[in-house]
Amino acid sequence: MDVINDGFLYDPSFHRFSDFLGLDKYVREDFNTAKKVMYLYDWSKEKSGSEKFVDIIRTAVKFKRDMGQTTRGKTLVNELYKWARLDEDSSRIQKEKSVQKEQLTDKEQKSIERQERILDRASKWEGEKESQKKLSEDADKNAQSRLKEVSKQQQQQSKLQKEANIKLKDVVAKPKSEEIQL
Repeated sequence: MDVINDGFLYDPSFHRFSDFLGLDKYVREDFNTAKKVMYLYDWSKEKSGSEKFVDIIRTAVKFKRDMGQTTRGKTLVNELYKWARLDEDSSRIQKEKSVQKEQLTDKEQKSIERQERILDRASKWEGEKESQKKLSEDADKNAQSRLKEVSKQQQQQSKLQKEANIKLKDVVAKPKSEEIQL
């Protein structure tokens, strides 16, 4: 039901629902009160999930009992309207919270994936660093062993050169006559 100008005045559902709420026929002509009645009617219809007037009234009666309302008339309409709005707002807020949780979960999931990528890159970098370290250690070992070999060769060469120098000195120191005999 829509409250457009005075259209609600000719709607039998509006009058039946207003009778249930105990509204006087003159009070229900007030535009603000009529808007509240129509809101309550639509809210009860949505909560009942039915188009049948009896189901809509049952939902409104249950709501009235749940809220502990014993009044009738405009006071009842105002109180039920207030609680129905709060109920609708709370369900809207719950929906928004669930959407935000989903978005937050998506953000958290993306954050976790990003952290995993960073860790993968770091582990690859660490792996590369370790392999470079091993290569460096191997190169150091090879260089040290090569250096040892080179130093041994130099020692051998120096030893041979010393021996050659000693022999050369002996040859130079011997008289020429002894050289001929040899």
